[in-house]
Amino acid sequence: HNQTADERISKELGINFHHQKVLDENDESFTEIQDLSEQALDKRKFIANVGVYTMKVTALLRGIYTKGDNLYYQVELRNRSEIDYRIDFAKVFISDISEIRRVAVQEEEIPVKYHLPTDRNIPGNTDKMFVFVVPVRAISASKQVDFELFEEKGARHLRFTISHKLLQRARQL
Repeated sequence: HNQTADERISKELGINFHHQKVLDENDESFTEIQDLSEQALDKRKFIANVGVYTMKVTALLRGIYTKGDNLYYQVELRNRSEIDYRIDFAKVFISDISEIRRVAVQEEEIPVKYHLPTDRNIPGNTDKMFVFVVPVRAISASKQVDFELFEEKGARHLRFTISHKLLQRARQL
């Protein structure tokens, strides 16, 4: 009932509300996206110096790949603490680049369709590579993509920015 109410209220207020479509194994494109995610996971990194470090946990963007109407973000997570880091969920936003401080920032969430590996735990003092599948969105020069990872029952939230120029460097799978 919440989804129906959200859609109705969003429509009345003129707010863009997009229900996040989650892939399941019965979907015919699930196996294709899963195979392409495995290919993206094995690709060599080609992006450097884009990421974030918080409380001994680092998230680094290593590559952006495209196939069909999906982008595959290759993200390396490094956990240098003794405490395991478990990803609760990931969010991807398109937001305005604003130079003026008193301007309201508008964010549009893009749903994460799938991620690989499905085990979201990064034990202490280990590295793990992930691929997050997101629908393709073309963005203008005045926009940027913000990528967020939230820790389950924790405070180590990781957020980094991907410029429109970096998105143009996406490679084909």
